[in-house]
Amino acid sequence: MTQISFWVPALPETALSPNGGKRSRRNPWSLSEAKLTLGDVAYHAALAAFGPDMPSLVPPVVISATLFAKHNARNGDGLYRPTDPSNIGGDVLKPVIDAGLVKTKIIPDDSYKYVNAVVLMVRHVNTHQEEGMLVSVTEVDADEVP
Repeated sequence: MTQISFWVPALPETALSPNGGKRSRRNPWSLSEAKLTLGDVAYHAALAAFGPDMPSLVPPVVISATLFAKHNARNGDGLYRPTDPSNIGGDVLKPVIDAGLVKTKIIPDDSYKYVNAVVLMVRHVNTHQEEGMLVSVTEVDADEVP
């Protein structure tokens, strides 16, 4: 079973928060720009981690994302620090998977045919310098995944 991991040295912008209010109130361009920015950071993080020897995993895979954030110390930087693991999903995780895993060809696609599960975790850190997201992808036996 092969497993790879890479560090995304950024947090998502507040625009990607599912708790940030109604989407109709948000500037749709800011949401799009936040996704592009996070995806770009994830893409370059994967390239930096693996260089020219980009791994290509054989599906099915399980993706785990652990968001490391300093909670209870907002500094007005406009970054999203979710306390609930479920809030990492959707707009936060999609650009990381699309750019960091699919665009780099680590996995061929993120549909159910290739990704059996996505696991979300949140961990508290003590400094803003420790913040970011650890993305891990593990090849699994299709018969072993519920």
